[in-house]
Amino acid sequence: MQRALTSDPEDDEVRVPWALKPRHRPDTGRKSSSPLETLTRTVGSVAALAPSTLSLARAALLEQQLSLPFRAPKTMLNVRIGGARRIAAQSWPLERIKSVKEPRASP
Repeated sequence: MQRALTSDPEDDEVRVPWALKPRHRPDTGRKSSSPLETLTRTVGSVAALAPSTLSLARAALLEQQLSLPFRAPKTMLNVRIGGARRIAAQSWPLERIKSVKEPRASP
């Protein structure tokens, strides 16, 4: 994200993050790691994130801050219809509706 922004006030080029070329990292002289070392590091990273991810997901589901796909959050409009649901309606003559579009004469 930082590469998409600039501190130059004269720069008017728009850089979107997905259009930027990948940055080449300098070679640190480190030998390439074995597949086992790479797997171990990856598993360790995932294992470190698992507790916080699980607690966040649990809290969101229990507190209904997160809705599962294709399921709307509970509101007064998507519950079983009972005696507490009310509706209001009004009828107006068509001439009254059409009169709204007519410009009024200013005094």
